[in-house]
Amino acid sequence: WEQRKLSDVTESIKNGYTYRADGSRDHRYKITRIESISSGVINTEKLGSSDEVNENYRLVDGDILFSHINSLPYIANTALYTADLGEIYHGMNLLNIRSRHEEIDSHFLLHLLKKESTRDWFRIIAKPAVNQASISTTEVGSFKFLIPGMEEQKKISSSLDNLDHLITLHRRAL
Repeated sequence: WEQRKLSDVTESIKNGYTYRADGSRDHRYKITRIESISSGVINTEKLGSSDEVNENYRLVDGDILFSHINSLPYIANTALYTADLGEIYHGMNLLNIRSRHEEIDSHFLLHLLKKESTRDWFRIIAKPAVNQASISTTEVGSFKFLIPGMEEQKKISSSLDNLDHLITLHRRAL
């Protein structure tokens, strides 16, 4: 395992598209909002919409959305975009973390970012303001962590994905 910074293993960490939100969900293009990832997955029922978008903000399979402006308990919420969710664009007040797939597995990175100790680190460095806190893109990119080789990353993320699925099934049963 070696220590890396998030910016070392990502293609980009960027802010979302600013669009005029009118509250309607009936426009042509679906766009993420903070509420879209509040449950830790992309909730398509909570997407915004617009008739205009910039193609540079279209999500690609494996992109991770990261809440860098939010109330302190919700700062560093994350969710993984997968192509089966349909065409979605990356909206304002969320960062899109696009990994270099030869460096880090997106599922491994998602589990790393969801760890409570990781979220605690982001809460500590967040700059508080009235009713919300924020973390800069540079600060997110400076996050340091240990990373194994790709084969081990895939095994770890597969095991954690299976555990998450099992937990979800048990919660539904309860």
